[in-house]
Amino acid sequence: MSASETRFDLFLSYNRLDLGVVEPFARALAERGVKVFKDDWYLRPGEFWPTALERNLAASRAVLVAVGRHGLGPWQQREAVAALDRQNQAIRDGLSFPVVPLLLDQGSASQAGLVFLLQNTWVTLSDPRALDLIEGAVHGKATAEIDAEIGPDPRQGICPYRGLRFFREEDAGFFFGRDADAKTLLAALEGHRMVGVVGASGSGKSSLVRAGLIPKLRRGASGHTWQIAVMMPGSRPYFALARVLLPLREPERITTWSKGEIDDETERLARRLERDGAEHLHHVVQQIFEEEPGTTHLLLLVDQWEELYTHRPREGEAAAAYAKQVRTFIGMLLAAVTIRDAVLKVVLTLRADYWGEVLNDPSLSARLTDEAIVHLRALARPALEQTIRGPAQAIGLGVPDALAETLLDDGFGQAGDLALLEYALQELWKERDARAHTLTLCAYQAMGRLPKAIVSRAEAVYRALDKDERDAVPGVFAALVQVGEARSDLRRRARLAELGDAARRVVGRLADERLLVTGRDGASGEQWVEVAHEALLRHWPKLEQWINERRDALVMVRQLQADARTWLEKGQHRGYLWSHERAREAAAALAGLTGEVVLSRHEQDFLGPIATGAIMAEVERSGTPHARRLFLGERLAILGDPRPGVGVSQDGVPKLAGSMVEVPGGSVAIDVRSDPNHPDSAVIDRRSFTVGRFWIARYPVTVAQYRAFLDAPDGWRDARWWEPDLYRDGEGNSYDFGRYG
Repeated sequence: MSASETRFDLFLSYNRLDLGVVEPFARALAERGVKVFKDDWYLRPGEFWPTALERNLAASRAVLVAVGRHGLGPWQQREAVAALDRQNQAIRDGLSFPVVPLLLDQGSASQAGLVFLLQNTWVTLSDPRALDLIEGAVHGKATAEIDAEIGPDPRQGICPYRGLRFFREEDAGFFFGRDADAKTLLAALEGHRMVGVVGASGSGKSSLVRAGLIPKLRRGASGHTWQIAVMMPGSRPYFALARVLLPLREPERITTWSKGEIDDETERLARRLERDGAEHLHHVVQQIFEEEPGTTHLLLLVDQWEELYTHRPREGEAAAAYAKQVRTFIGMLLAAVTIRDAVLKVVLTLRADYWGEVLNDPSLSARLTDEAIVHLRALARPALEQTIRGPAQAIGLGVPDALAETLLDDGFGQAGDLALLEYALQELWKERDARAHTLTLCAYQAMGRLPKAIVSRAEAVYRALDKDERDAVPGVFAALVQVGEARSDLRRRARLAELGDAARRVVGRLADERLLVTGRDGASGEQWVEVAHEALLRHWPKLEQWINERRDALVMVRQLQADARTWLEKGQHRGYLWSHERAREAAAALAGLTGEVVLSRHEQDFLGPIATGAIMAEVERSGTPHARRLFLGERLAILGDPRPGVGVSQDGVPKLAGSMVEVPGGSVAIDVRSDPNHPDSAVIDRRSFTVGRFWIARYPVTVAQYRAFLDAPDGWRDARWWEPDLYRDGEGNSYDFGRYG
């Protein structure tokens, strides 16, 4: 029977990543006689999805939105918006249309936001009564009755503030204060194919797009049906783009691939995008639309556009190669949005202090005209008040007027410190009066108010660590900072494997305290970690001190990592390797960081051996090829050969002390042969003489030692070394007259 002929009891909305949990629950409901609409049970392949969604929602008596730790999937975002819109319409018509959130695990509550604000009937999968409660909602049991069975309002356990994290699409119900900017951004997007959001760090650029613009697009505010792709460029922008496009192009197949297969497909797509540019990007967008008949436009959000510049190597071939890659990436996006009938639009967010990079790119600056730019400035006082009161009202949380006024006095006019206000509110929620369900002024004053809120938090967490953990903290943050030279430092997302053992052990603790954010890359499967917000870098003196103490070493290591990536991307060509002198500088930098940074295998291969013990071990292996021995010898000459008698000391003196071998005196016999050029010719004479005891170096004179002898004031030009064997003219040139010839 087709969906159009069927009236469903329940429309099931879920993320495909949660299918393993959702499927058995849906079948359990069906066994109870609840007629469940689940997409893969009824939808036909290639069906026009907007019509199908509207039809099947209209044919359902209620909606169950399953939410797990993965959050809402792309399709689920659309379904949730449509369900809430229908619920609002039902309320206006005096009817009932239950929308029931189902929390799949303990981590689900953090994904609340959009789904959970317009109703207060929640169900958790772990509740033994879950099936009964949902069945009751479907069959018309009053909301109040269900609430009474569930117990206290579960919204009281949800923090409506995001602290140092950006607002996500599903947090739209908590996003206040930027309504005018969101409308301006929507208008700019309707008139332009590439739009920029520019503002200070902490001003809410990412939140404006994710929680302000995208939900409006989902609801059809622009008259189009949108798919959304969100990327951050990192050091490999083509790979980052491929990583977000692949799941949209292959929504079914990717769920069956292994991690290795996903990695391979992402790499292939990245290479194809880099090779074929806008033409292939346009083709991929069309493939995405084929997977979702009815989708008309794709929005690509390039969040933190400044990463295209912050990962740029400083000098050399690596810098030139990376600059070329960035130019072609930007050129590809510019070309893609100008293709006739283009259905791709790009929104980028950019820190204001990197606007000069845009101005230095004529093509990009020509596209980002004044009308295509939304500048985020400090919020007006009424808008700032909305960011305080709006989220609280959404969950029935009280905010005393005295507290609101004090927060406004501290936060008004500080565009870059909006994140600090959010953080303070998050901390206030933790210290709320649970009985009265209200925030308090006393708690705010106790934390030192806004300017000291994040520092107080960081200091409190730091003091609570044990000594070993405290000792490891500087190394953690050292790995998470992109040190600047002309500009301020930036936070940096790092692979967890980059951190030393001690640092990795403390990361979990700092993440639990919301000073760090951790996650896993969906494509590579690698764990990553980053500072929760750059406000920590700007306001914590202790952190500033740690970074300044390590600045030169960190600049060197970041350059090494960038150049190693270029070397790898260029097929490990020898021309991209560092010189021995540069390797010595890197070795000193790594030694200064005392194990706080762990190089990847590729980075180690790029740098080559820097530990003299390891080099000597390789030299002494009989199977080491001659070419490798030459390389190792040159490396040792720069790093300093540890063997006594080899090389020169730092003051330029040949290292002979301790390397001399005694040769005892005695009689020496010399054969004189008929042909000096043939050692096998006849002996025609034999002469003997006595030699006294003397000393000789254990190893032959090296080039470095000989050069030191040539350059030393008491070396080559000192006549006492040569008289009476050599004749020297007045300028020190010598002529060997030879006493023995």
